[in-house]
Amino acid sequence: MSKTEIYKGYTIEAAPQHLVYTGQWEVNVFISWSTKDAKVESRYFHSTIRHATKAEATAHSLTYGRQIIEGKIPGLSIPELLKPRSADE
Repeated sequence: MSKTEIYKGYTIEAAPQHLVYTGQWEVNVFISWSTKDAKVESRYFHSTIRHATKAEATAHSLTYGRQIIEGKIPGLSIPELLKPRSADE
């Protein structure tokens, strides 16, 4: 079961993945938000950071999601993802 929280108008859903070959848990998160036209946008993010327990990975996934929303993870902030791209990008 995943854990969800609302943060600054975004829904963060922790979705840690169990890595069978190591027994560890990987940090994974979905971030969703409502658009101006009442649609829901969602993005998936993962990290190579691993934890021994699902509880640790869940907590870190939520923290990771908040850091993405705040723009603290270079290249992964929500504002960067929503910027219009030029034709040559």
